[in-house]
Amino acid sequence: MGTLKGAFKIKYLIALAFVPVDLMEHYYEAILRMPFYITNRAALRPLLDYFERTWLGSHSVADVIEPRIRINWNVFNCVVQERPKTNGAVEGFHSFLSNMVEINTPGPNPFLIGIKANHNLVEIDLRSFTSGGTLTRDSETLAAKNVRLRLLEACNNFDRDSVDYESYLDSIVSTISFRNIHLNTTFDESDTEIHSDGNI
Repeated sequence: MGTLKGAFKIKYLIALAFVPVDLMEHYYEAILRMPFYITNRAALRPLLDYFERTWLGSHSVADVIEPRIRINWNVFNCVVQERPKTNGAVEGFHSFLSNMVEINTPGPNPFLIGIKANHNLVEIDLRSFTSGGTLTRDSETLAAKNVRLRLLEACNNFDRDSVDYESYLDSIVSTISFRNIHLNTTFDESDTEIHSDGNI
């Protein structure tokens, strides 16, 4: 039967998105040296192979293999600079424009009439957004704001010289919410072996 402890350790791979880009591979190698990953290497091999092929790539002495996903999925700088980590702001602005016109597929005239009618709101939003602010109708919930601020604190306190990789990864994983469950604790290495049936 699976345990929360093992799931927590596996989410270190997700937490790599919050490590500076130039240290991601170094942190990944450190993750592979952690007791949980050593103990469960055989069971985790398919996941780790997928992660390396798809997201990380491989930079061995003999060969450089580019990841399948070539976009930069790392969000460390976005968090530190308090920039959006997704295109949610763009989608929100698109939704705002669509709602101004109140027609599903408007032609150019109704769309332009809608923009002209709401020119001041659009102008305020564009100035705010281009100067690093948020849209006036920002609907960030208290829980989302809490997560954003905790991630900001963790990333701002990132120590490039620290070799305590696990504490930093713990702080990220314990902040991120999965299926509305907040993991607010750290775990020891006991009871985190993956069984032959694939369960943790």
